Amino acid sequence: MAVWAVGDLHGMIGPLQEMETRLAWAAGRDRVILLGDLVGRGRSGLAVLRWAYARRDWVTTLLGNHDVALLMQHCGLLPVAAANRPILAAADAGELIAWLRGRPLLVEEGDWLLVHAGILPAWSRSRLREHAAAVAAAFAGSNWRQALAAGWGNDQIADDPGAAAASQVQLAVNALCRLRWCNRDGSICLPYRQTAANDRIAWYRLRQPDSAPVVCGHWSEHGLCLDRSLVMLDGGCVYRGVLAAWNLDERRAFFVGS
Repeated sequence: MAVWAVGDLHGMIGPLQEMETRLAWAAGRDRVILLGDLVGRGRSGLAVLRWAYARRDWVTTLLGNHDVALLMQHCGLLPVAAANRPILAAADAGELIAWLRGRPLLVEEGDWLLVHAGILPAWSRSRLREHAAAVAAAFAGSNWRQALAAGWGNDQIADDPGAAAASQVQLAVNALCRLRWCNRDGSICLPYRQTAANDRIAWYRLRQPDSAPVVCGHWSEHGLCLDRSLVMLDGGCVYRGVLAAWNLDERRAFFVGS
């Protein structure tokens, strides 16, 4: 059995189908972990969602920031993006949305930690699990619309187990779905484009050297990284780059051009 992690798709169904064919993925033999941002920007987000939903028994999908934004657009909490209009107008939109909001924010595969964006440097593995599980439960629960509304924002929030649940949801969403830069004290730098370059640090540079290896996507401007302890797989497929996949067992990459 092979376990593959696949970078950001952003509605690019063609490269995904080509990758499936060339790697000959098969249910019962392979596992595929999509690292989030199935939708947004590209024209075929509906097809990507349907592809993942139809294979949900052996394809795991993480929530990315664009997927969370789609959920918010469905609820009227954000204006509907042009790329998402066909999704929300589809006959199976309700079924797909219900499935999408139940997706995890963290997958653990052996020593690997798989997230969409990043992990706060101060988080232990147990604290990471707590945050990811809390968001997943909030988004899957009966008050999921309120959880979505509370979970989106640029507030500077301390990691406090005793704080209000809503603020901790926003902290976890910002870290696991949106993180790129940290402030020098290890807190999330948002909005990062308003922070001087010399005052911010890439999140992974603040992690301890003995931290668990991470696989993530989200940061196409950064480019691919295939290090032993950090694998970043957003190859900018939607920007005419590549769709990247990583075999977790063999530690090797595979690419399909867009």
